[in-house]
Amino acid sequence: MSDRLTHLKRMICLTALVFLASLNEAATAGLIGVGDFSGNETVIDYDNLAGGEIITNQFAGLGVIYDTINGSTDADVFRGSLFDNGSLPNAAFVELGSGGFLRLSYGTLQTRVGTQFITSSSEELIMDVFGDSGFLETVSVSGSQNSHAVLEGFIGVENTAGISSVEIRSSTNGFNFAIDDTRFEVFPEPTTLILLDIKPGSFPNSVNLNSKGVLPVAILGTEDFDVNSVDQSADILLFSGPLPINGGGSPVSPIRSAFEDVNVDGFMDLTLKFSIAEMVKQGALVPDTIEGILIGLLKDGTSITGMDSIRIVPPNGSNGNSLLTSAVPEPKTSALSLAALCLAMSRRRSF
Repeated sequence: MSDRLTHLKRMICLTALVFLASLNEAATAGLIGVGDFSGNETVIDYDNLAGGEIITNQFAGLGVIYDTINGSTDADVFRGSLFDNGSLPNAAFVELGSGGFLRLSYGTLQTRVGTQFITSSSEELIMDVFGDSGFLETVSVSGSQNSHAVLEGFIGVENTAGISSVEIRSSTNGFNFAIDDTRFEVFPEPTTLILLDIKPGSFPNSVNLNSKGVLPVAILGTEDFDVNSVDQSADILLFSGPLPINGGGSPVSPIRSAFEDVNVDGFMDLTLKFSIAEMVKQGALVPDTIEGILIGLLKDGTSITGMDSIRIVPPNGSNGNSLLTSAVPEPKTSALSLAALCLAMSRRRSF
């Protein structure tokens, strides 16, 4: 179950990225910094290479190939020592002739790519970005003088259209530069957002943390979604949202399921029953829970994600009556909950 759970937890992060991007009118594109990466990106520091080793396909297993046009790129200890924010001992020194550039080609589409860099005085670093359909955009960054009297900076780009390669060059034709801690994040896998109904037929969806019963959760069928396509042999897991202090707790699987038309719309639904006591025990239901996040897989391997509101009673563990109810979370709020859950999992080194 651990490998499948790792995969599904990754899908939470990927779904959040896709869903938040879909709220914008156009694909997200433009310059980003190191802090804009998720923390789960691939980072290449060049420190396992011998000094002077020419860099080509050594990192193909990590998903990137280096191709230096009219020049060469090699592991360099001296240039590595000139970084204030690079990893020791090596950097990648890019030595170019006229019209030269360094091309990084990715085995799969990326959403974010970037690298730390140093250049000589007055130079900018330029990155041309390409997708499967061709050129996407060009970005440039000027570094700031560091403690070694060279210009240091970070050049990175995000493009949700999918980045297949980048070409990096200096603003002056044929000038050299060095890079370190080069990073990239894989483009999200296909994800289906499903309609979820917690406690079908009731609203607000009140849950008593002291209950020994079950929490019914329905995956709703529609004209475009057949619930028979859900893979019940794979893990179907329910998390708490928004992210509580305990980092989301551990996910819980349903104890039984049934096919029925819960909303009487003529389309079959899949109802899942979760033990409330087990959810409380695992931290998947806590006093601050306001929504449930369900993840799973279709039989073709596509991940699915859905969300619905939850109202904990008594509110916040109190014993008194309250008129407070949980509003149905806005789509962006729900997506941000997914992103927060992703961040906490990464900090806890859960995947």
